[in-house]
Amino acid sequence: MNIIDKVRNLRIADYNYPLPDERIAKHPLAQREQCKVLMYNDNAIEQHIFHEVPSLLPSDALLIYNNTRVINARLRFRKATGSQIEIFCLEPVAPHDYQLIFQTTNQCTWLCLVGNSKRWKSGTLTQQIEVDGATVIINATRGERRGNAFEITFSWQGSSPSKIEGGGGV
Repeated sequence: MNIIDKVRNLRIADYNYPLPDERIAKHPLAQREQCKVLMYNDNAIEQHIFHEVPSLLPSDALLIYNNTRVINARLRFRKATGSQIEIFCLEPVAPHDYQLIFQTTNQCTWLCLVGNSKRWKSGTLTQQIEVDGATVIINATRGERRGNAFEITFSWQGSSPSKIEGGGGV
């Protein structure tokens, strides 16, 4: 099954759940080995501490370190009417390669899920943010629908998308 077929079966509402801000870690623990680890075992979820991981794994286990970078894929725009439009970037379209898309300097296109898409019939959404003390204006233009997703073209002035960060999105 390709990504387009998988996207067709996704519903952004399935990924919304209440999570109080005070329950979200903002910084790593000073003693990182004290962080919590959840383990699914015999149809139950168990809570452990990271330093226990060696004793939790079978002797023939293969542990793979994932050092991939997480991108801030959720952007929030507010229309002049007050409606909030939430855009969740799934995969790059143009340029199609992740490394190339993060090197673009003024425009790129992503395949995205759009929350509240019924309120965004047409037009360009605009958001102004601060990045490294400079103002960046981001525009989002909705393009072709592909299943449950849309091609969204982002354009901006002032910074590359890899420098645009923020816990709550744009």
